[in-house]
Amino acid sequence: MGSSDDAVVSRDDHLAGLLAAVARGDRDAFSALYDASCGHVFAAIRTVIAGDLHREHVLHETYLSIWQHAPAWDAAHGTAMSWCLMLARRCAAAGRSDPETPAA
Repeated sequence: MGSSDDAVVSRDDHLAGLLAAVARGDRDAFSALYDASCGHVFAAIRTVIAGDLHREHVLHETYLSIWQHAPAWDAAHGTAMSWCLMLARRCAAAGRSDPETPAA
């Protein structure tokens, strides 16, 4: 594996550890998970939702969902980042179906 592959694996391992701690109710781990993932999560939301205020609302809903459902994450089914992005897409889709939320 090259150094960039090692960096991705290291990031995935780091996020997996944080998500596992979040599943145990660790608020500091949740804060660290947010810091490590919010750029990617917000980028995914931005492709679906128009308007910064609506995007921020969906981002909030996404991290609320991550906090509430962290115990359901299973590393055998995907990385922590892919799971967070899946929740972001679900929350964005829910936001698009809300008549108050304009689509991108």
